Amino acid sequence: MNYLKKIGIALGISLTITLILTFINTLFNYIELYSYNIYTIIEFIIILIGSLVSGFIVGKKSYKKGWLEGLKLSIIIIILLIIFNLIFGFIFNIKIIIFYLIIISSNIIGSMFGIQKKD
Repeated sequence: MNYLKKIGIALGISLTITLILTFINTLFNYIELYSYNIYTIIEFIIILIGSLVSGFIVGKKSYKKGWLEGLKLSIIIIILLIIFNLIFGFIFNIKIIIFYLIIISSNIIGSMFGIQKKD
Protein backbone atom coordinates (compact mmCIF):
# COMPACT_ATOMS: atom_id res chain seq x y z
CA MET A 1 0.00 0.00 0.00
CA ASN A 2 2.89 2.36 0.68
CA TYR A 3 4.18 1.82 -2.85
CA LEU A 4 0.85 2.83 -4.39
CA LYS A 5 0.75 5.88 -2.15
CA LYS A 6 4.26 6.85 -3.23
CA ILE A 7 3.41 6.43 -6.92
CA GLY A 8 0.09 8.23 -6.51
CA ILE A 9 1.71 11.24 -4.84
CA ALA A 10 4.38 11.44 -7.54
CA LEU A 11 1.83 11.18 -10.34
CA GLY A 12 -0.46 13.71 -8.68
CA ILE A 13 2.26 16.31 -8.26
CA SER A 14 3.54 15.70 -11.78
CA LEU A 15 0.04 16.02 -13.23
CA THR A 16 -0.60 19.22 -11.27
CA ILE A 17 2.66 20.80 -12.48
CA THR A 18 1.98 19.73 -16.04
CA LEU A 19 -1.60 21.04 -16.04
CA ILE A 20 -0.69 24.42 -14.54
CA LEU A 21 2.26 25.00 -16.87
CA THR A 22 0.23 23.82 -19.87
CA PHE A 23 -2.56 26.24 -18.97
CA ILE A 24 -0.08 29.12 -18.75
CA ASN A 25 1.53 28.07 -22.04
CA THR A 26 -1.86 27.87 -23.75
CA LEU A 27 -2.81 31.27 -22.38
CA PHE A 28 0.39 32.79 -23.79
CA ASN A 29 -0.28 31.12 -27.12
CA TYR A 30 -3.87 32.39 -27.10
CA ILE A 31 -2.77 36.00 -26.73
CA GLU A 32 -0.26 35.29 -29.53
CA LEU A 33 2.86 35.94 -27.53
CA TYR A 34 4.76 33.41 -29.63
CA SER A 35 4.24 31.10 -32.59
CA TYR A 36 2.80 27.60 -32.63
CA ASN A 37 6.24 26.03 -33.19
CA ILE A 38 7.51 27.54 -29.96
CA TYR A 39 4.29 26.43 -28.27
CA THR A 40 4.92 22.78 -29.18
CA ILE A 41 8.54 22.98 -27.99
CA ILE A 42 7.44 24.45 -24.67
CA GLU A 43 4.78 21.73 -24.31
CA PHE A 44 7.48 19.09 -24.77
CA ILE A 45 9.68 20.79 -22.16
CA ILE A 46 6.73 20.97 -19.74
CA ILE A 47 6.12 17.23 -20.03
CA LEU A 48 9.84 16.61 -19.58
CA ILE A 49 9.88 18.74 -16.40
CA GLY A 50 6.81 16.96 -15.02
CA SER A 51 8.43 13.62 -15.71
CA LEU A 52 11.68 14.65 -14.03
CA VAL A 53 9.81 15.90 -10.96
CA SER A 54 7.78 12.71 -10.60
CA GLY A 55 10.94 10.63 -10.95
CA PHE A 56 12.68 12.80 -8.36
CA ILE A 57 9.83 12.35 -5.88
CA VAL A 58 9.75 8.58 -6.34
CA GLY A 59 13.54 8.38 -6.06
CA LYS A 60 13.54 10.44 -2.89
CA LYS A 61 11.00 8.13 -1.27
CA SER A 62 12.69 4.89 -2.34
CA TYR A 63 15.40 3.08 -0.41
CA LYS A 64 17.61 1.65 -3.14
CA LYS A 65 17.89 1.31 -6.92
CA GLY A 66 16.44 4.64 -7.95
CA TRP A 67 16.73 3.79 -11.62
CA LEU A 68 14.43 0.79 -11.13
CA GLU A 69 11.83 2.88 -9.33
CA GLY A 70 11.97 5.44 -12.14
CA LEU A 71 11.55 2.67 -14.70
CA LYS A 72 8.50 1.31 -12.87
CA LEU A 73 6.96 4.77 -12.71
CA SER A 74 7.65 5.45 -16.37
CA ILE A 75 6.09 2.13 -17.38
CA ILE A 76 2.93 3.11 -15.47
CA ILE A 77 2.90 6.51 -17.20
CA ILE A 78 3.50 4.93 -20.64
CA ILE A 79 0.65 2.45 -20.11
CA LEU A 80 -1.69 5.30 -19.16
CA LEU A 81 -0.62 7.27 -22.23
CA ILE A 82 -1.10 4.27 -24.53
CA ILE A 83 -4.61 3.72 -23.15
CA PHE A 84 -5.35 7.42 -23.66
CA ASN A 85 -4.02 7.25 -27.23
CA LEU A 86 -6.08 4.16 -28.03
CA ILE A 87 -9.27 5.78 -26.73
CA PHE A 88 -8.85 8.81 -28.97
CA GLY A 89 -7.67 6.82 -31.98
CA PHE A 90 -4.11 8.07 -32.33
CA ILE A 91 -1.86 5.90 -34.43
CA PHE A 92 1.60 4.87 -33.33
CA ASN A 93 4.56 6.15 -35.27
CA ILE A 94 8.23 6.68 -34.65
CA LYS A 95 7.69 10.13 -33.09
CA ILE A 96 5.46 8.70 -30.38
CA ILE A 97 7.91 5.89 -29.63
CA ILE A 98 10.77 8.39 -29.31
CA PHE A 99 8.56 10.55 -27.08
CA TYR A 100 7.88 7.55 -24.81
CA LEU A 101 11.60 6.74 -24.66
CA ILE A 102 12.35 10.32 -23.63
CA ILE A 103 9.72 10.09 -20.86
CA ILE A 104 11.28 6.84 -19.66
CA SER A 105 14.77 8.31 -19.60
CA SER A 106 13.69 11.50 -17.82
CA ASN A 107 11.87 9.50 -15.13
CA ILE A 108 14.93 7.33 -14.61
CA ILE A 109 17.26 10.33 -14.42
CA GLY A 110 14.90 12.12 -12.02
CA SER A 111 14.69 9.12 -9.72
CA MET A 112 18.47 8.70 -9.72
CA PHE A 113 18.84 12.33 -8.65
CA GLY A 114 16.10 11.85 -6.07
CA ILE A 115 17.72 8.87 -4.42
CA GLN A 116 20.99 10.81 -4.08
CA LYS A 117 19.20 13.72 -2.36
CA LYS A 118 17.68 11.67 0.42
CA ASP A 119 17.61 13.23 3.89
